[in-house]
Amino acid sequence: MEEGATHAVAPSYLGWSIFNTLCCCLPLGIPAIIFSCKAQNANTLGESAIAEGASRTAKTLNILGTVFGIIIIIVWITATFIYVGMGRDERRKYIKIVTKGVCYNKSTSFNLIVKIVCGLF
Repeated sequence: MEEGATHAVAPSYLGWSIFNTLCCCLPLGIPAIIFSCKAQNANTLGESAIAEGASRTAKTLNILGTVFGIIIIIVWITATFIYVGMGRDERRKYIKIVTKGVCYNKSTSFNLIVKIVCGLF
């Protein structure tokens, strides 16, 4: 590199990647961290093309992870409100429908856990 010449520094998105891994979407957050570190290392070495590619990939993974995380949170909250809003008899019917395809013995711990969680005692 020539004296006084500078190279463009690609953003690494490492903070966003860590946030995604911990709060939104673990399967997409881990590769995002890897590409963020790759972008940071390439920036340090002055390899702009590699840094740009890794940065772009990290950004894409972070966007996808954030969107999937928000969708999962919305579905989870909606399902919780629907389930909590059900009466006790409706919950029993729901559990029968959900567990109908599951083969289990009535004395198994699965049945006990379902009863405890749903308040069916």
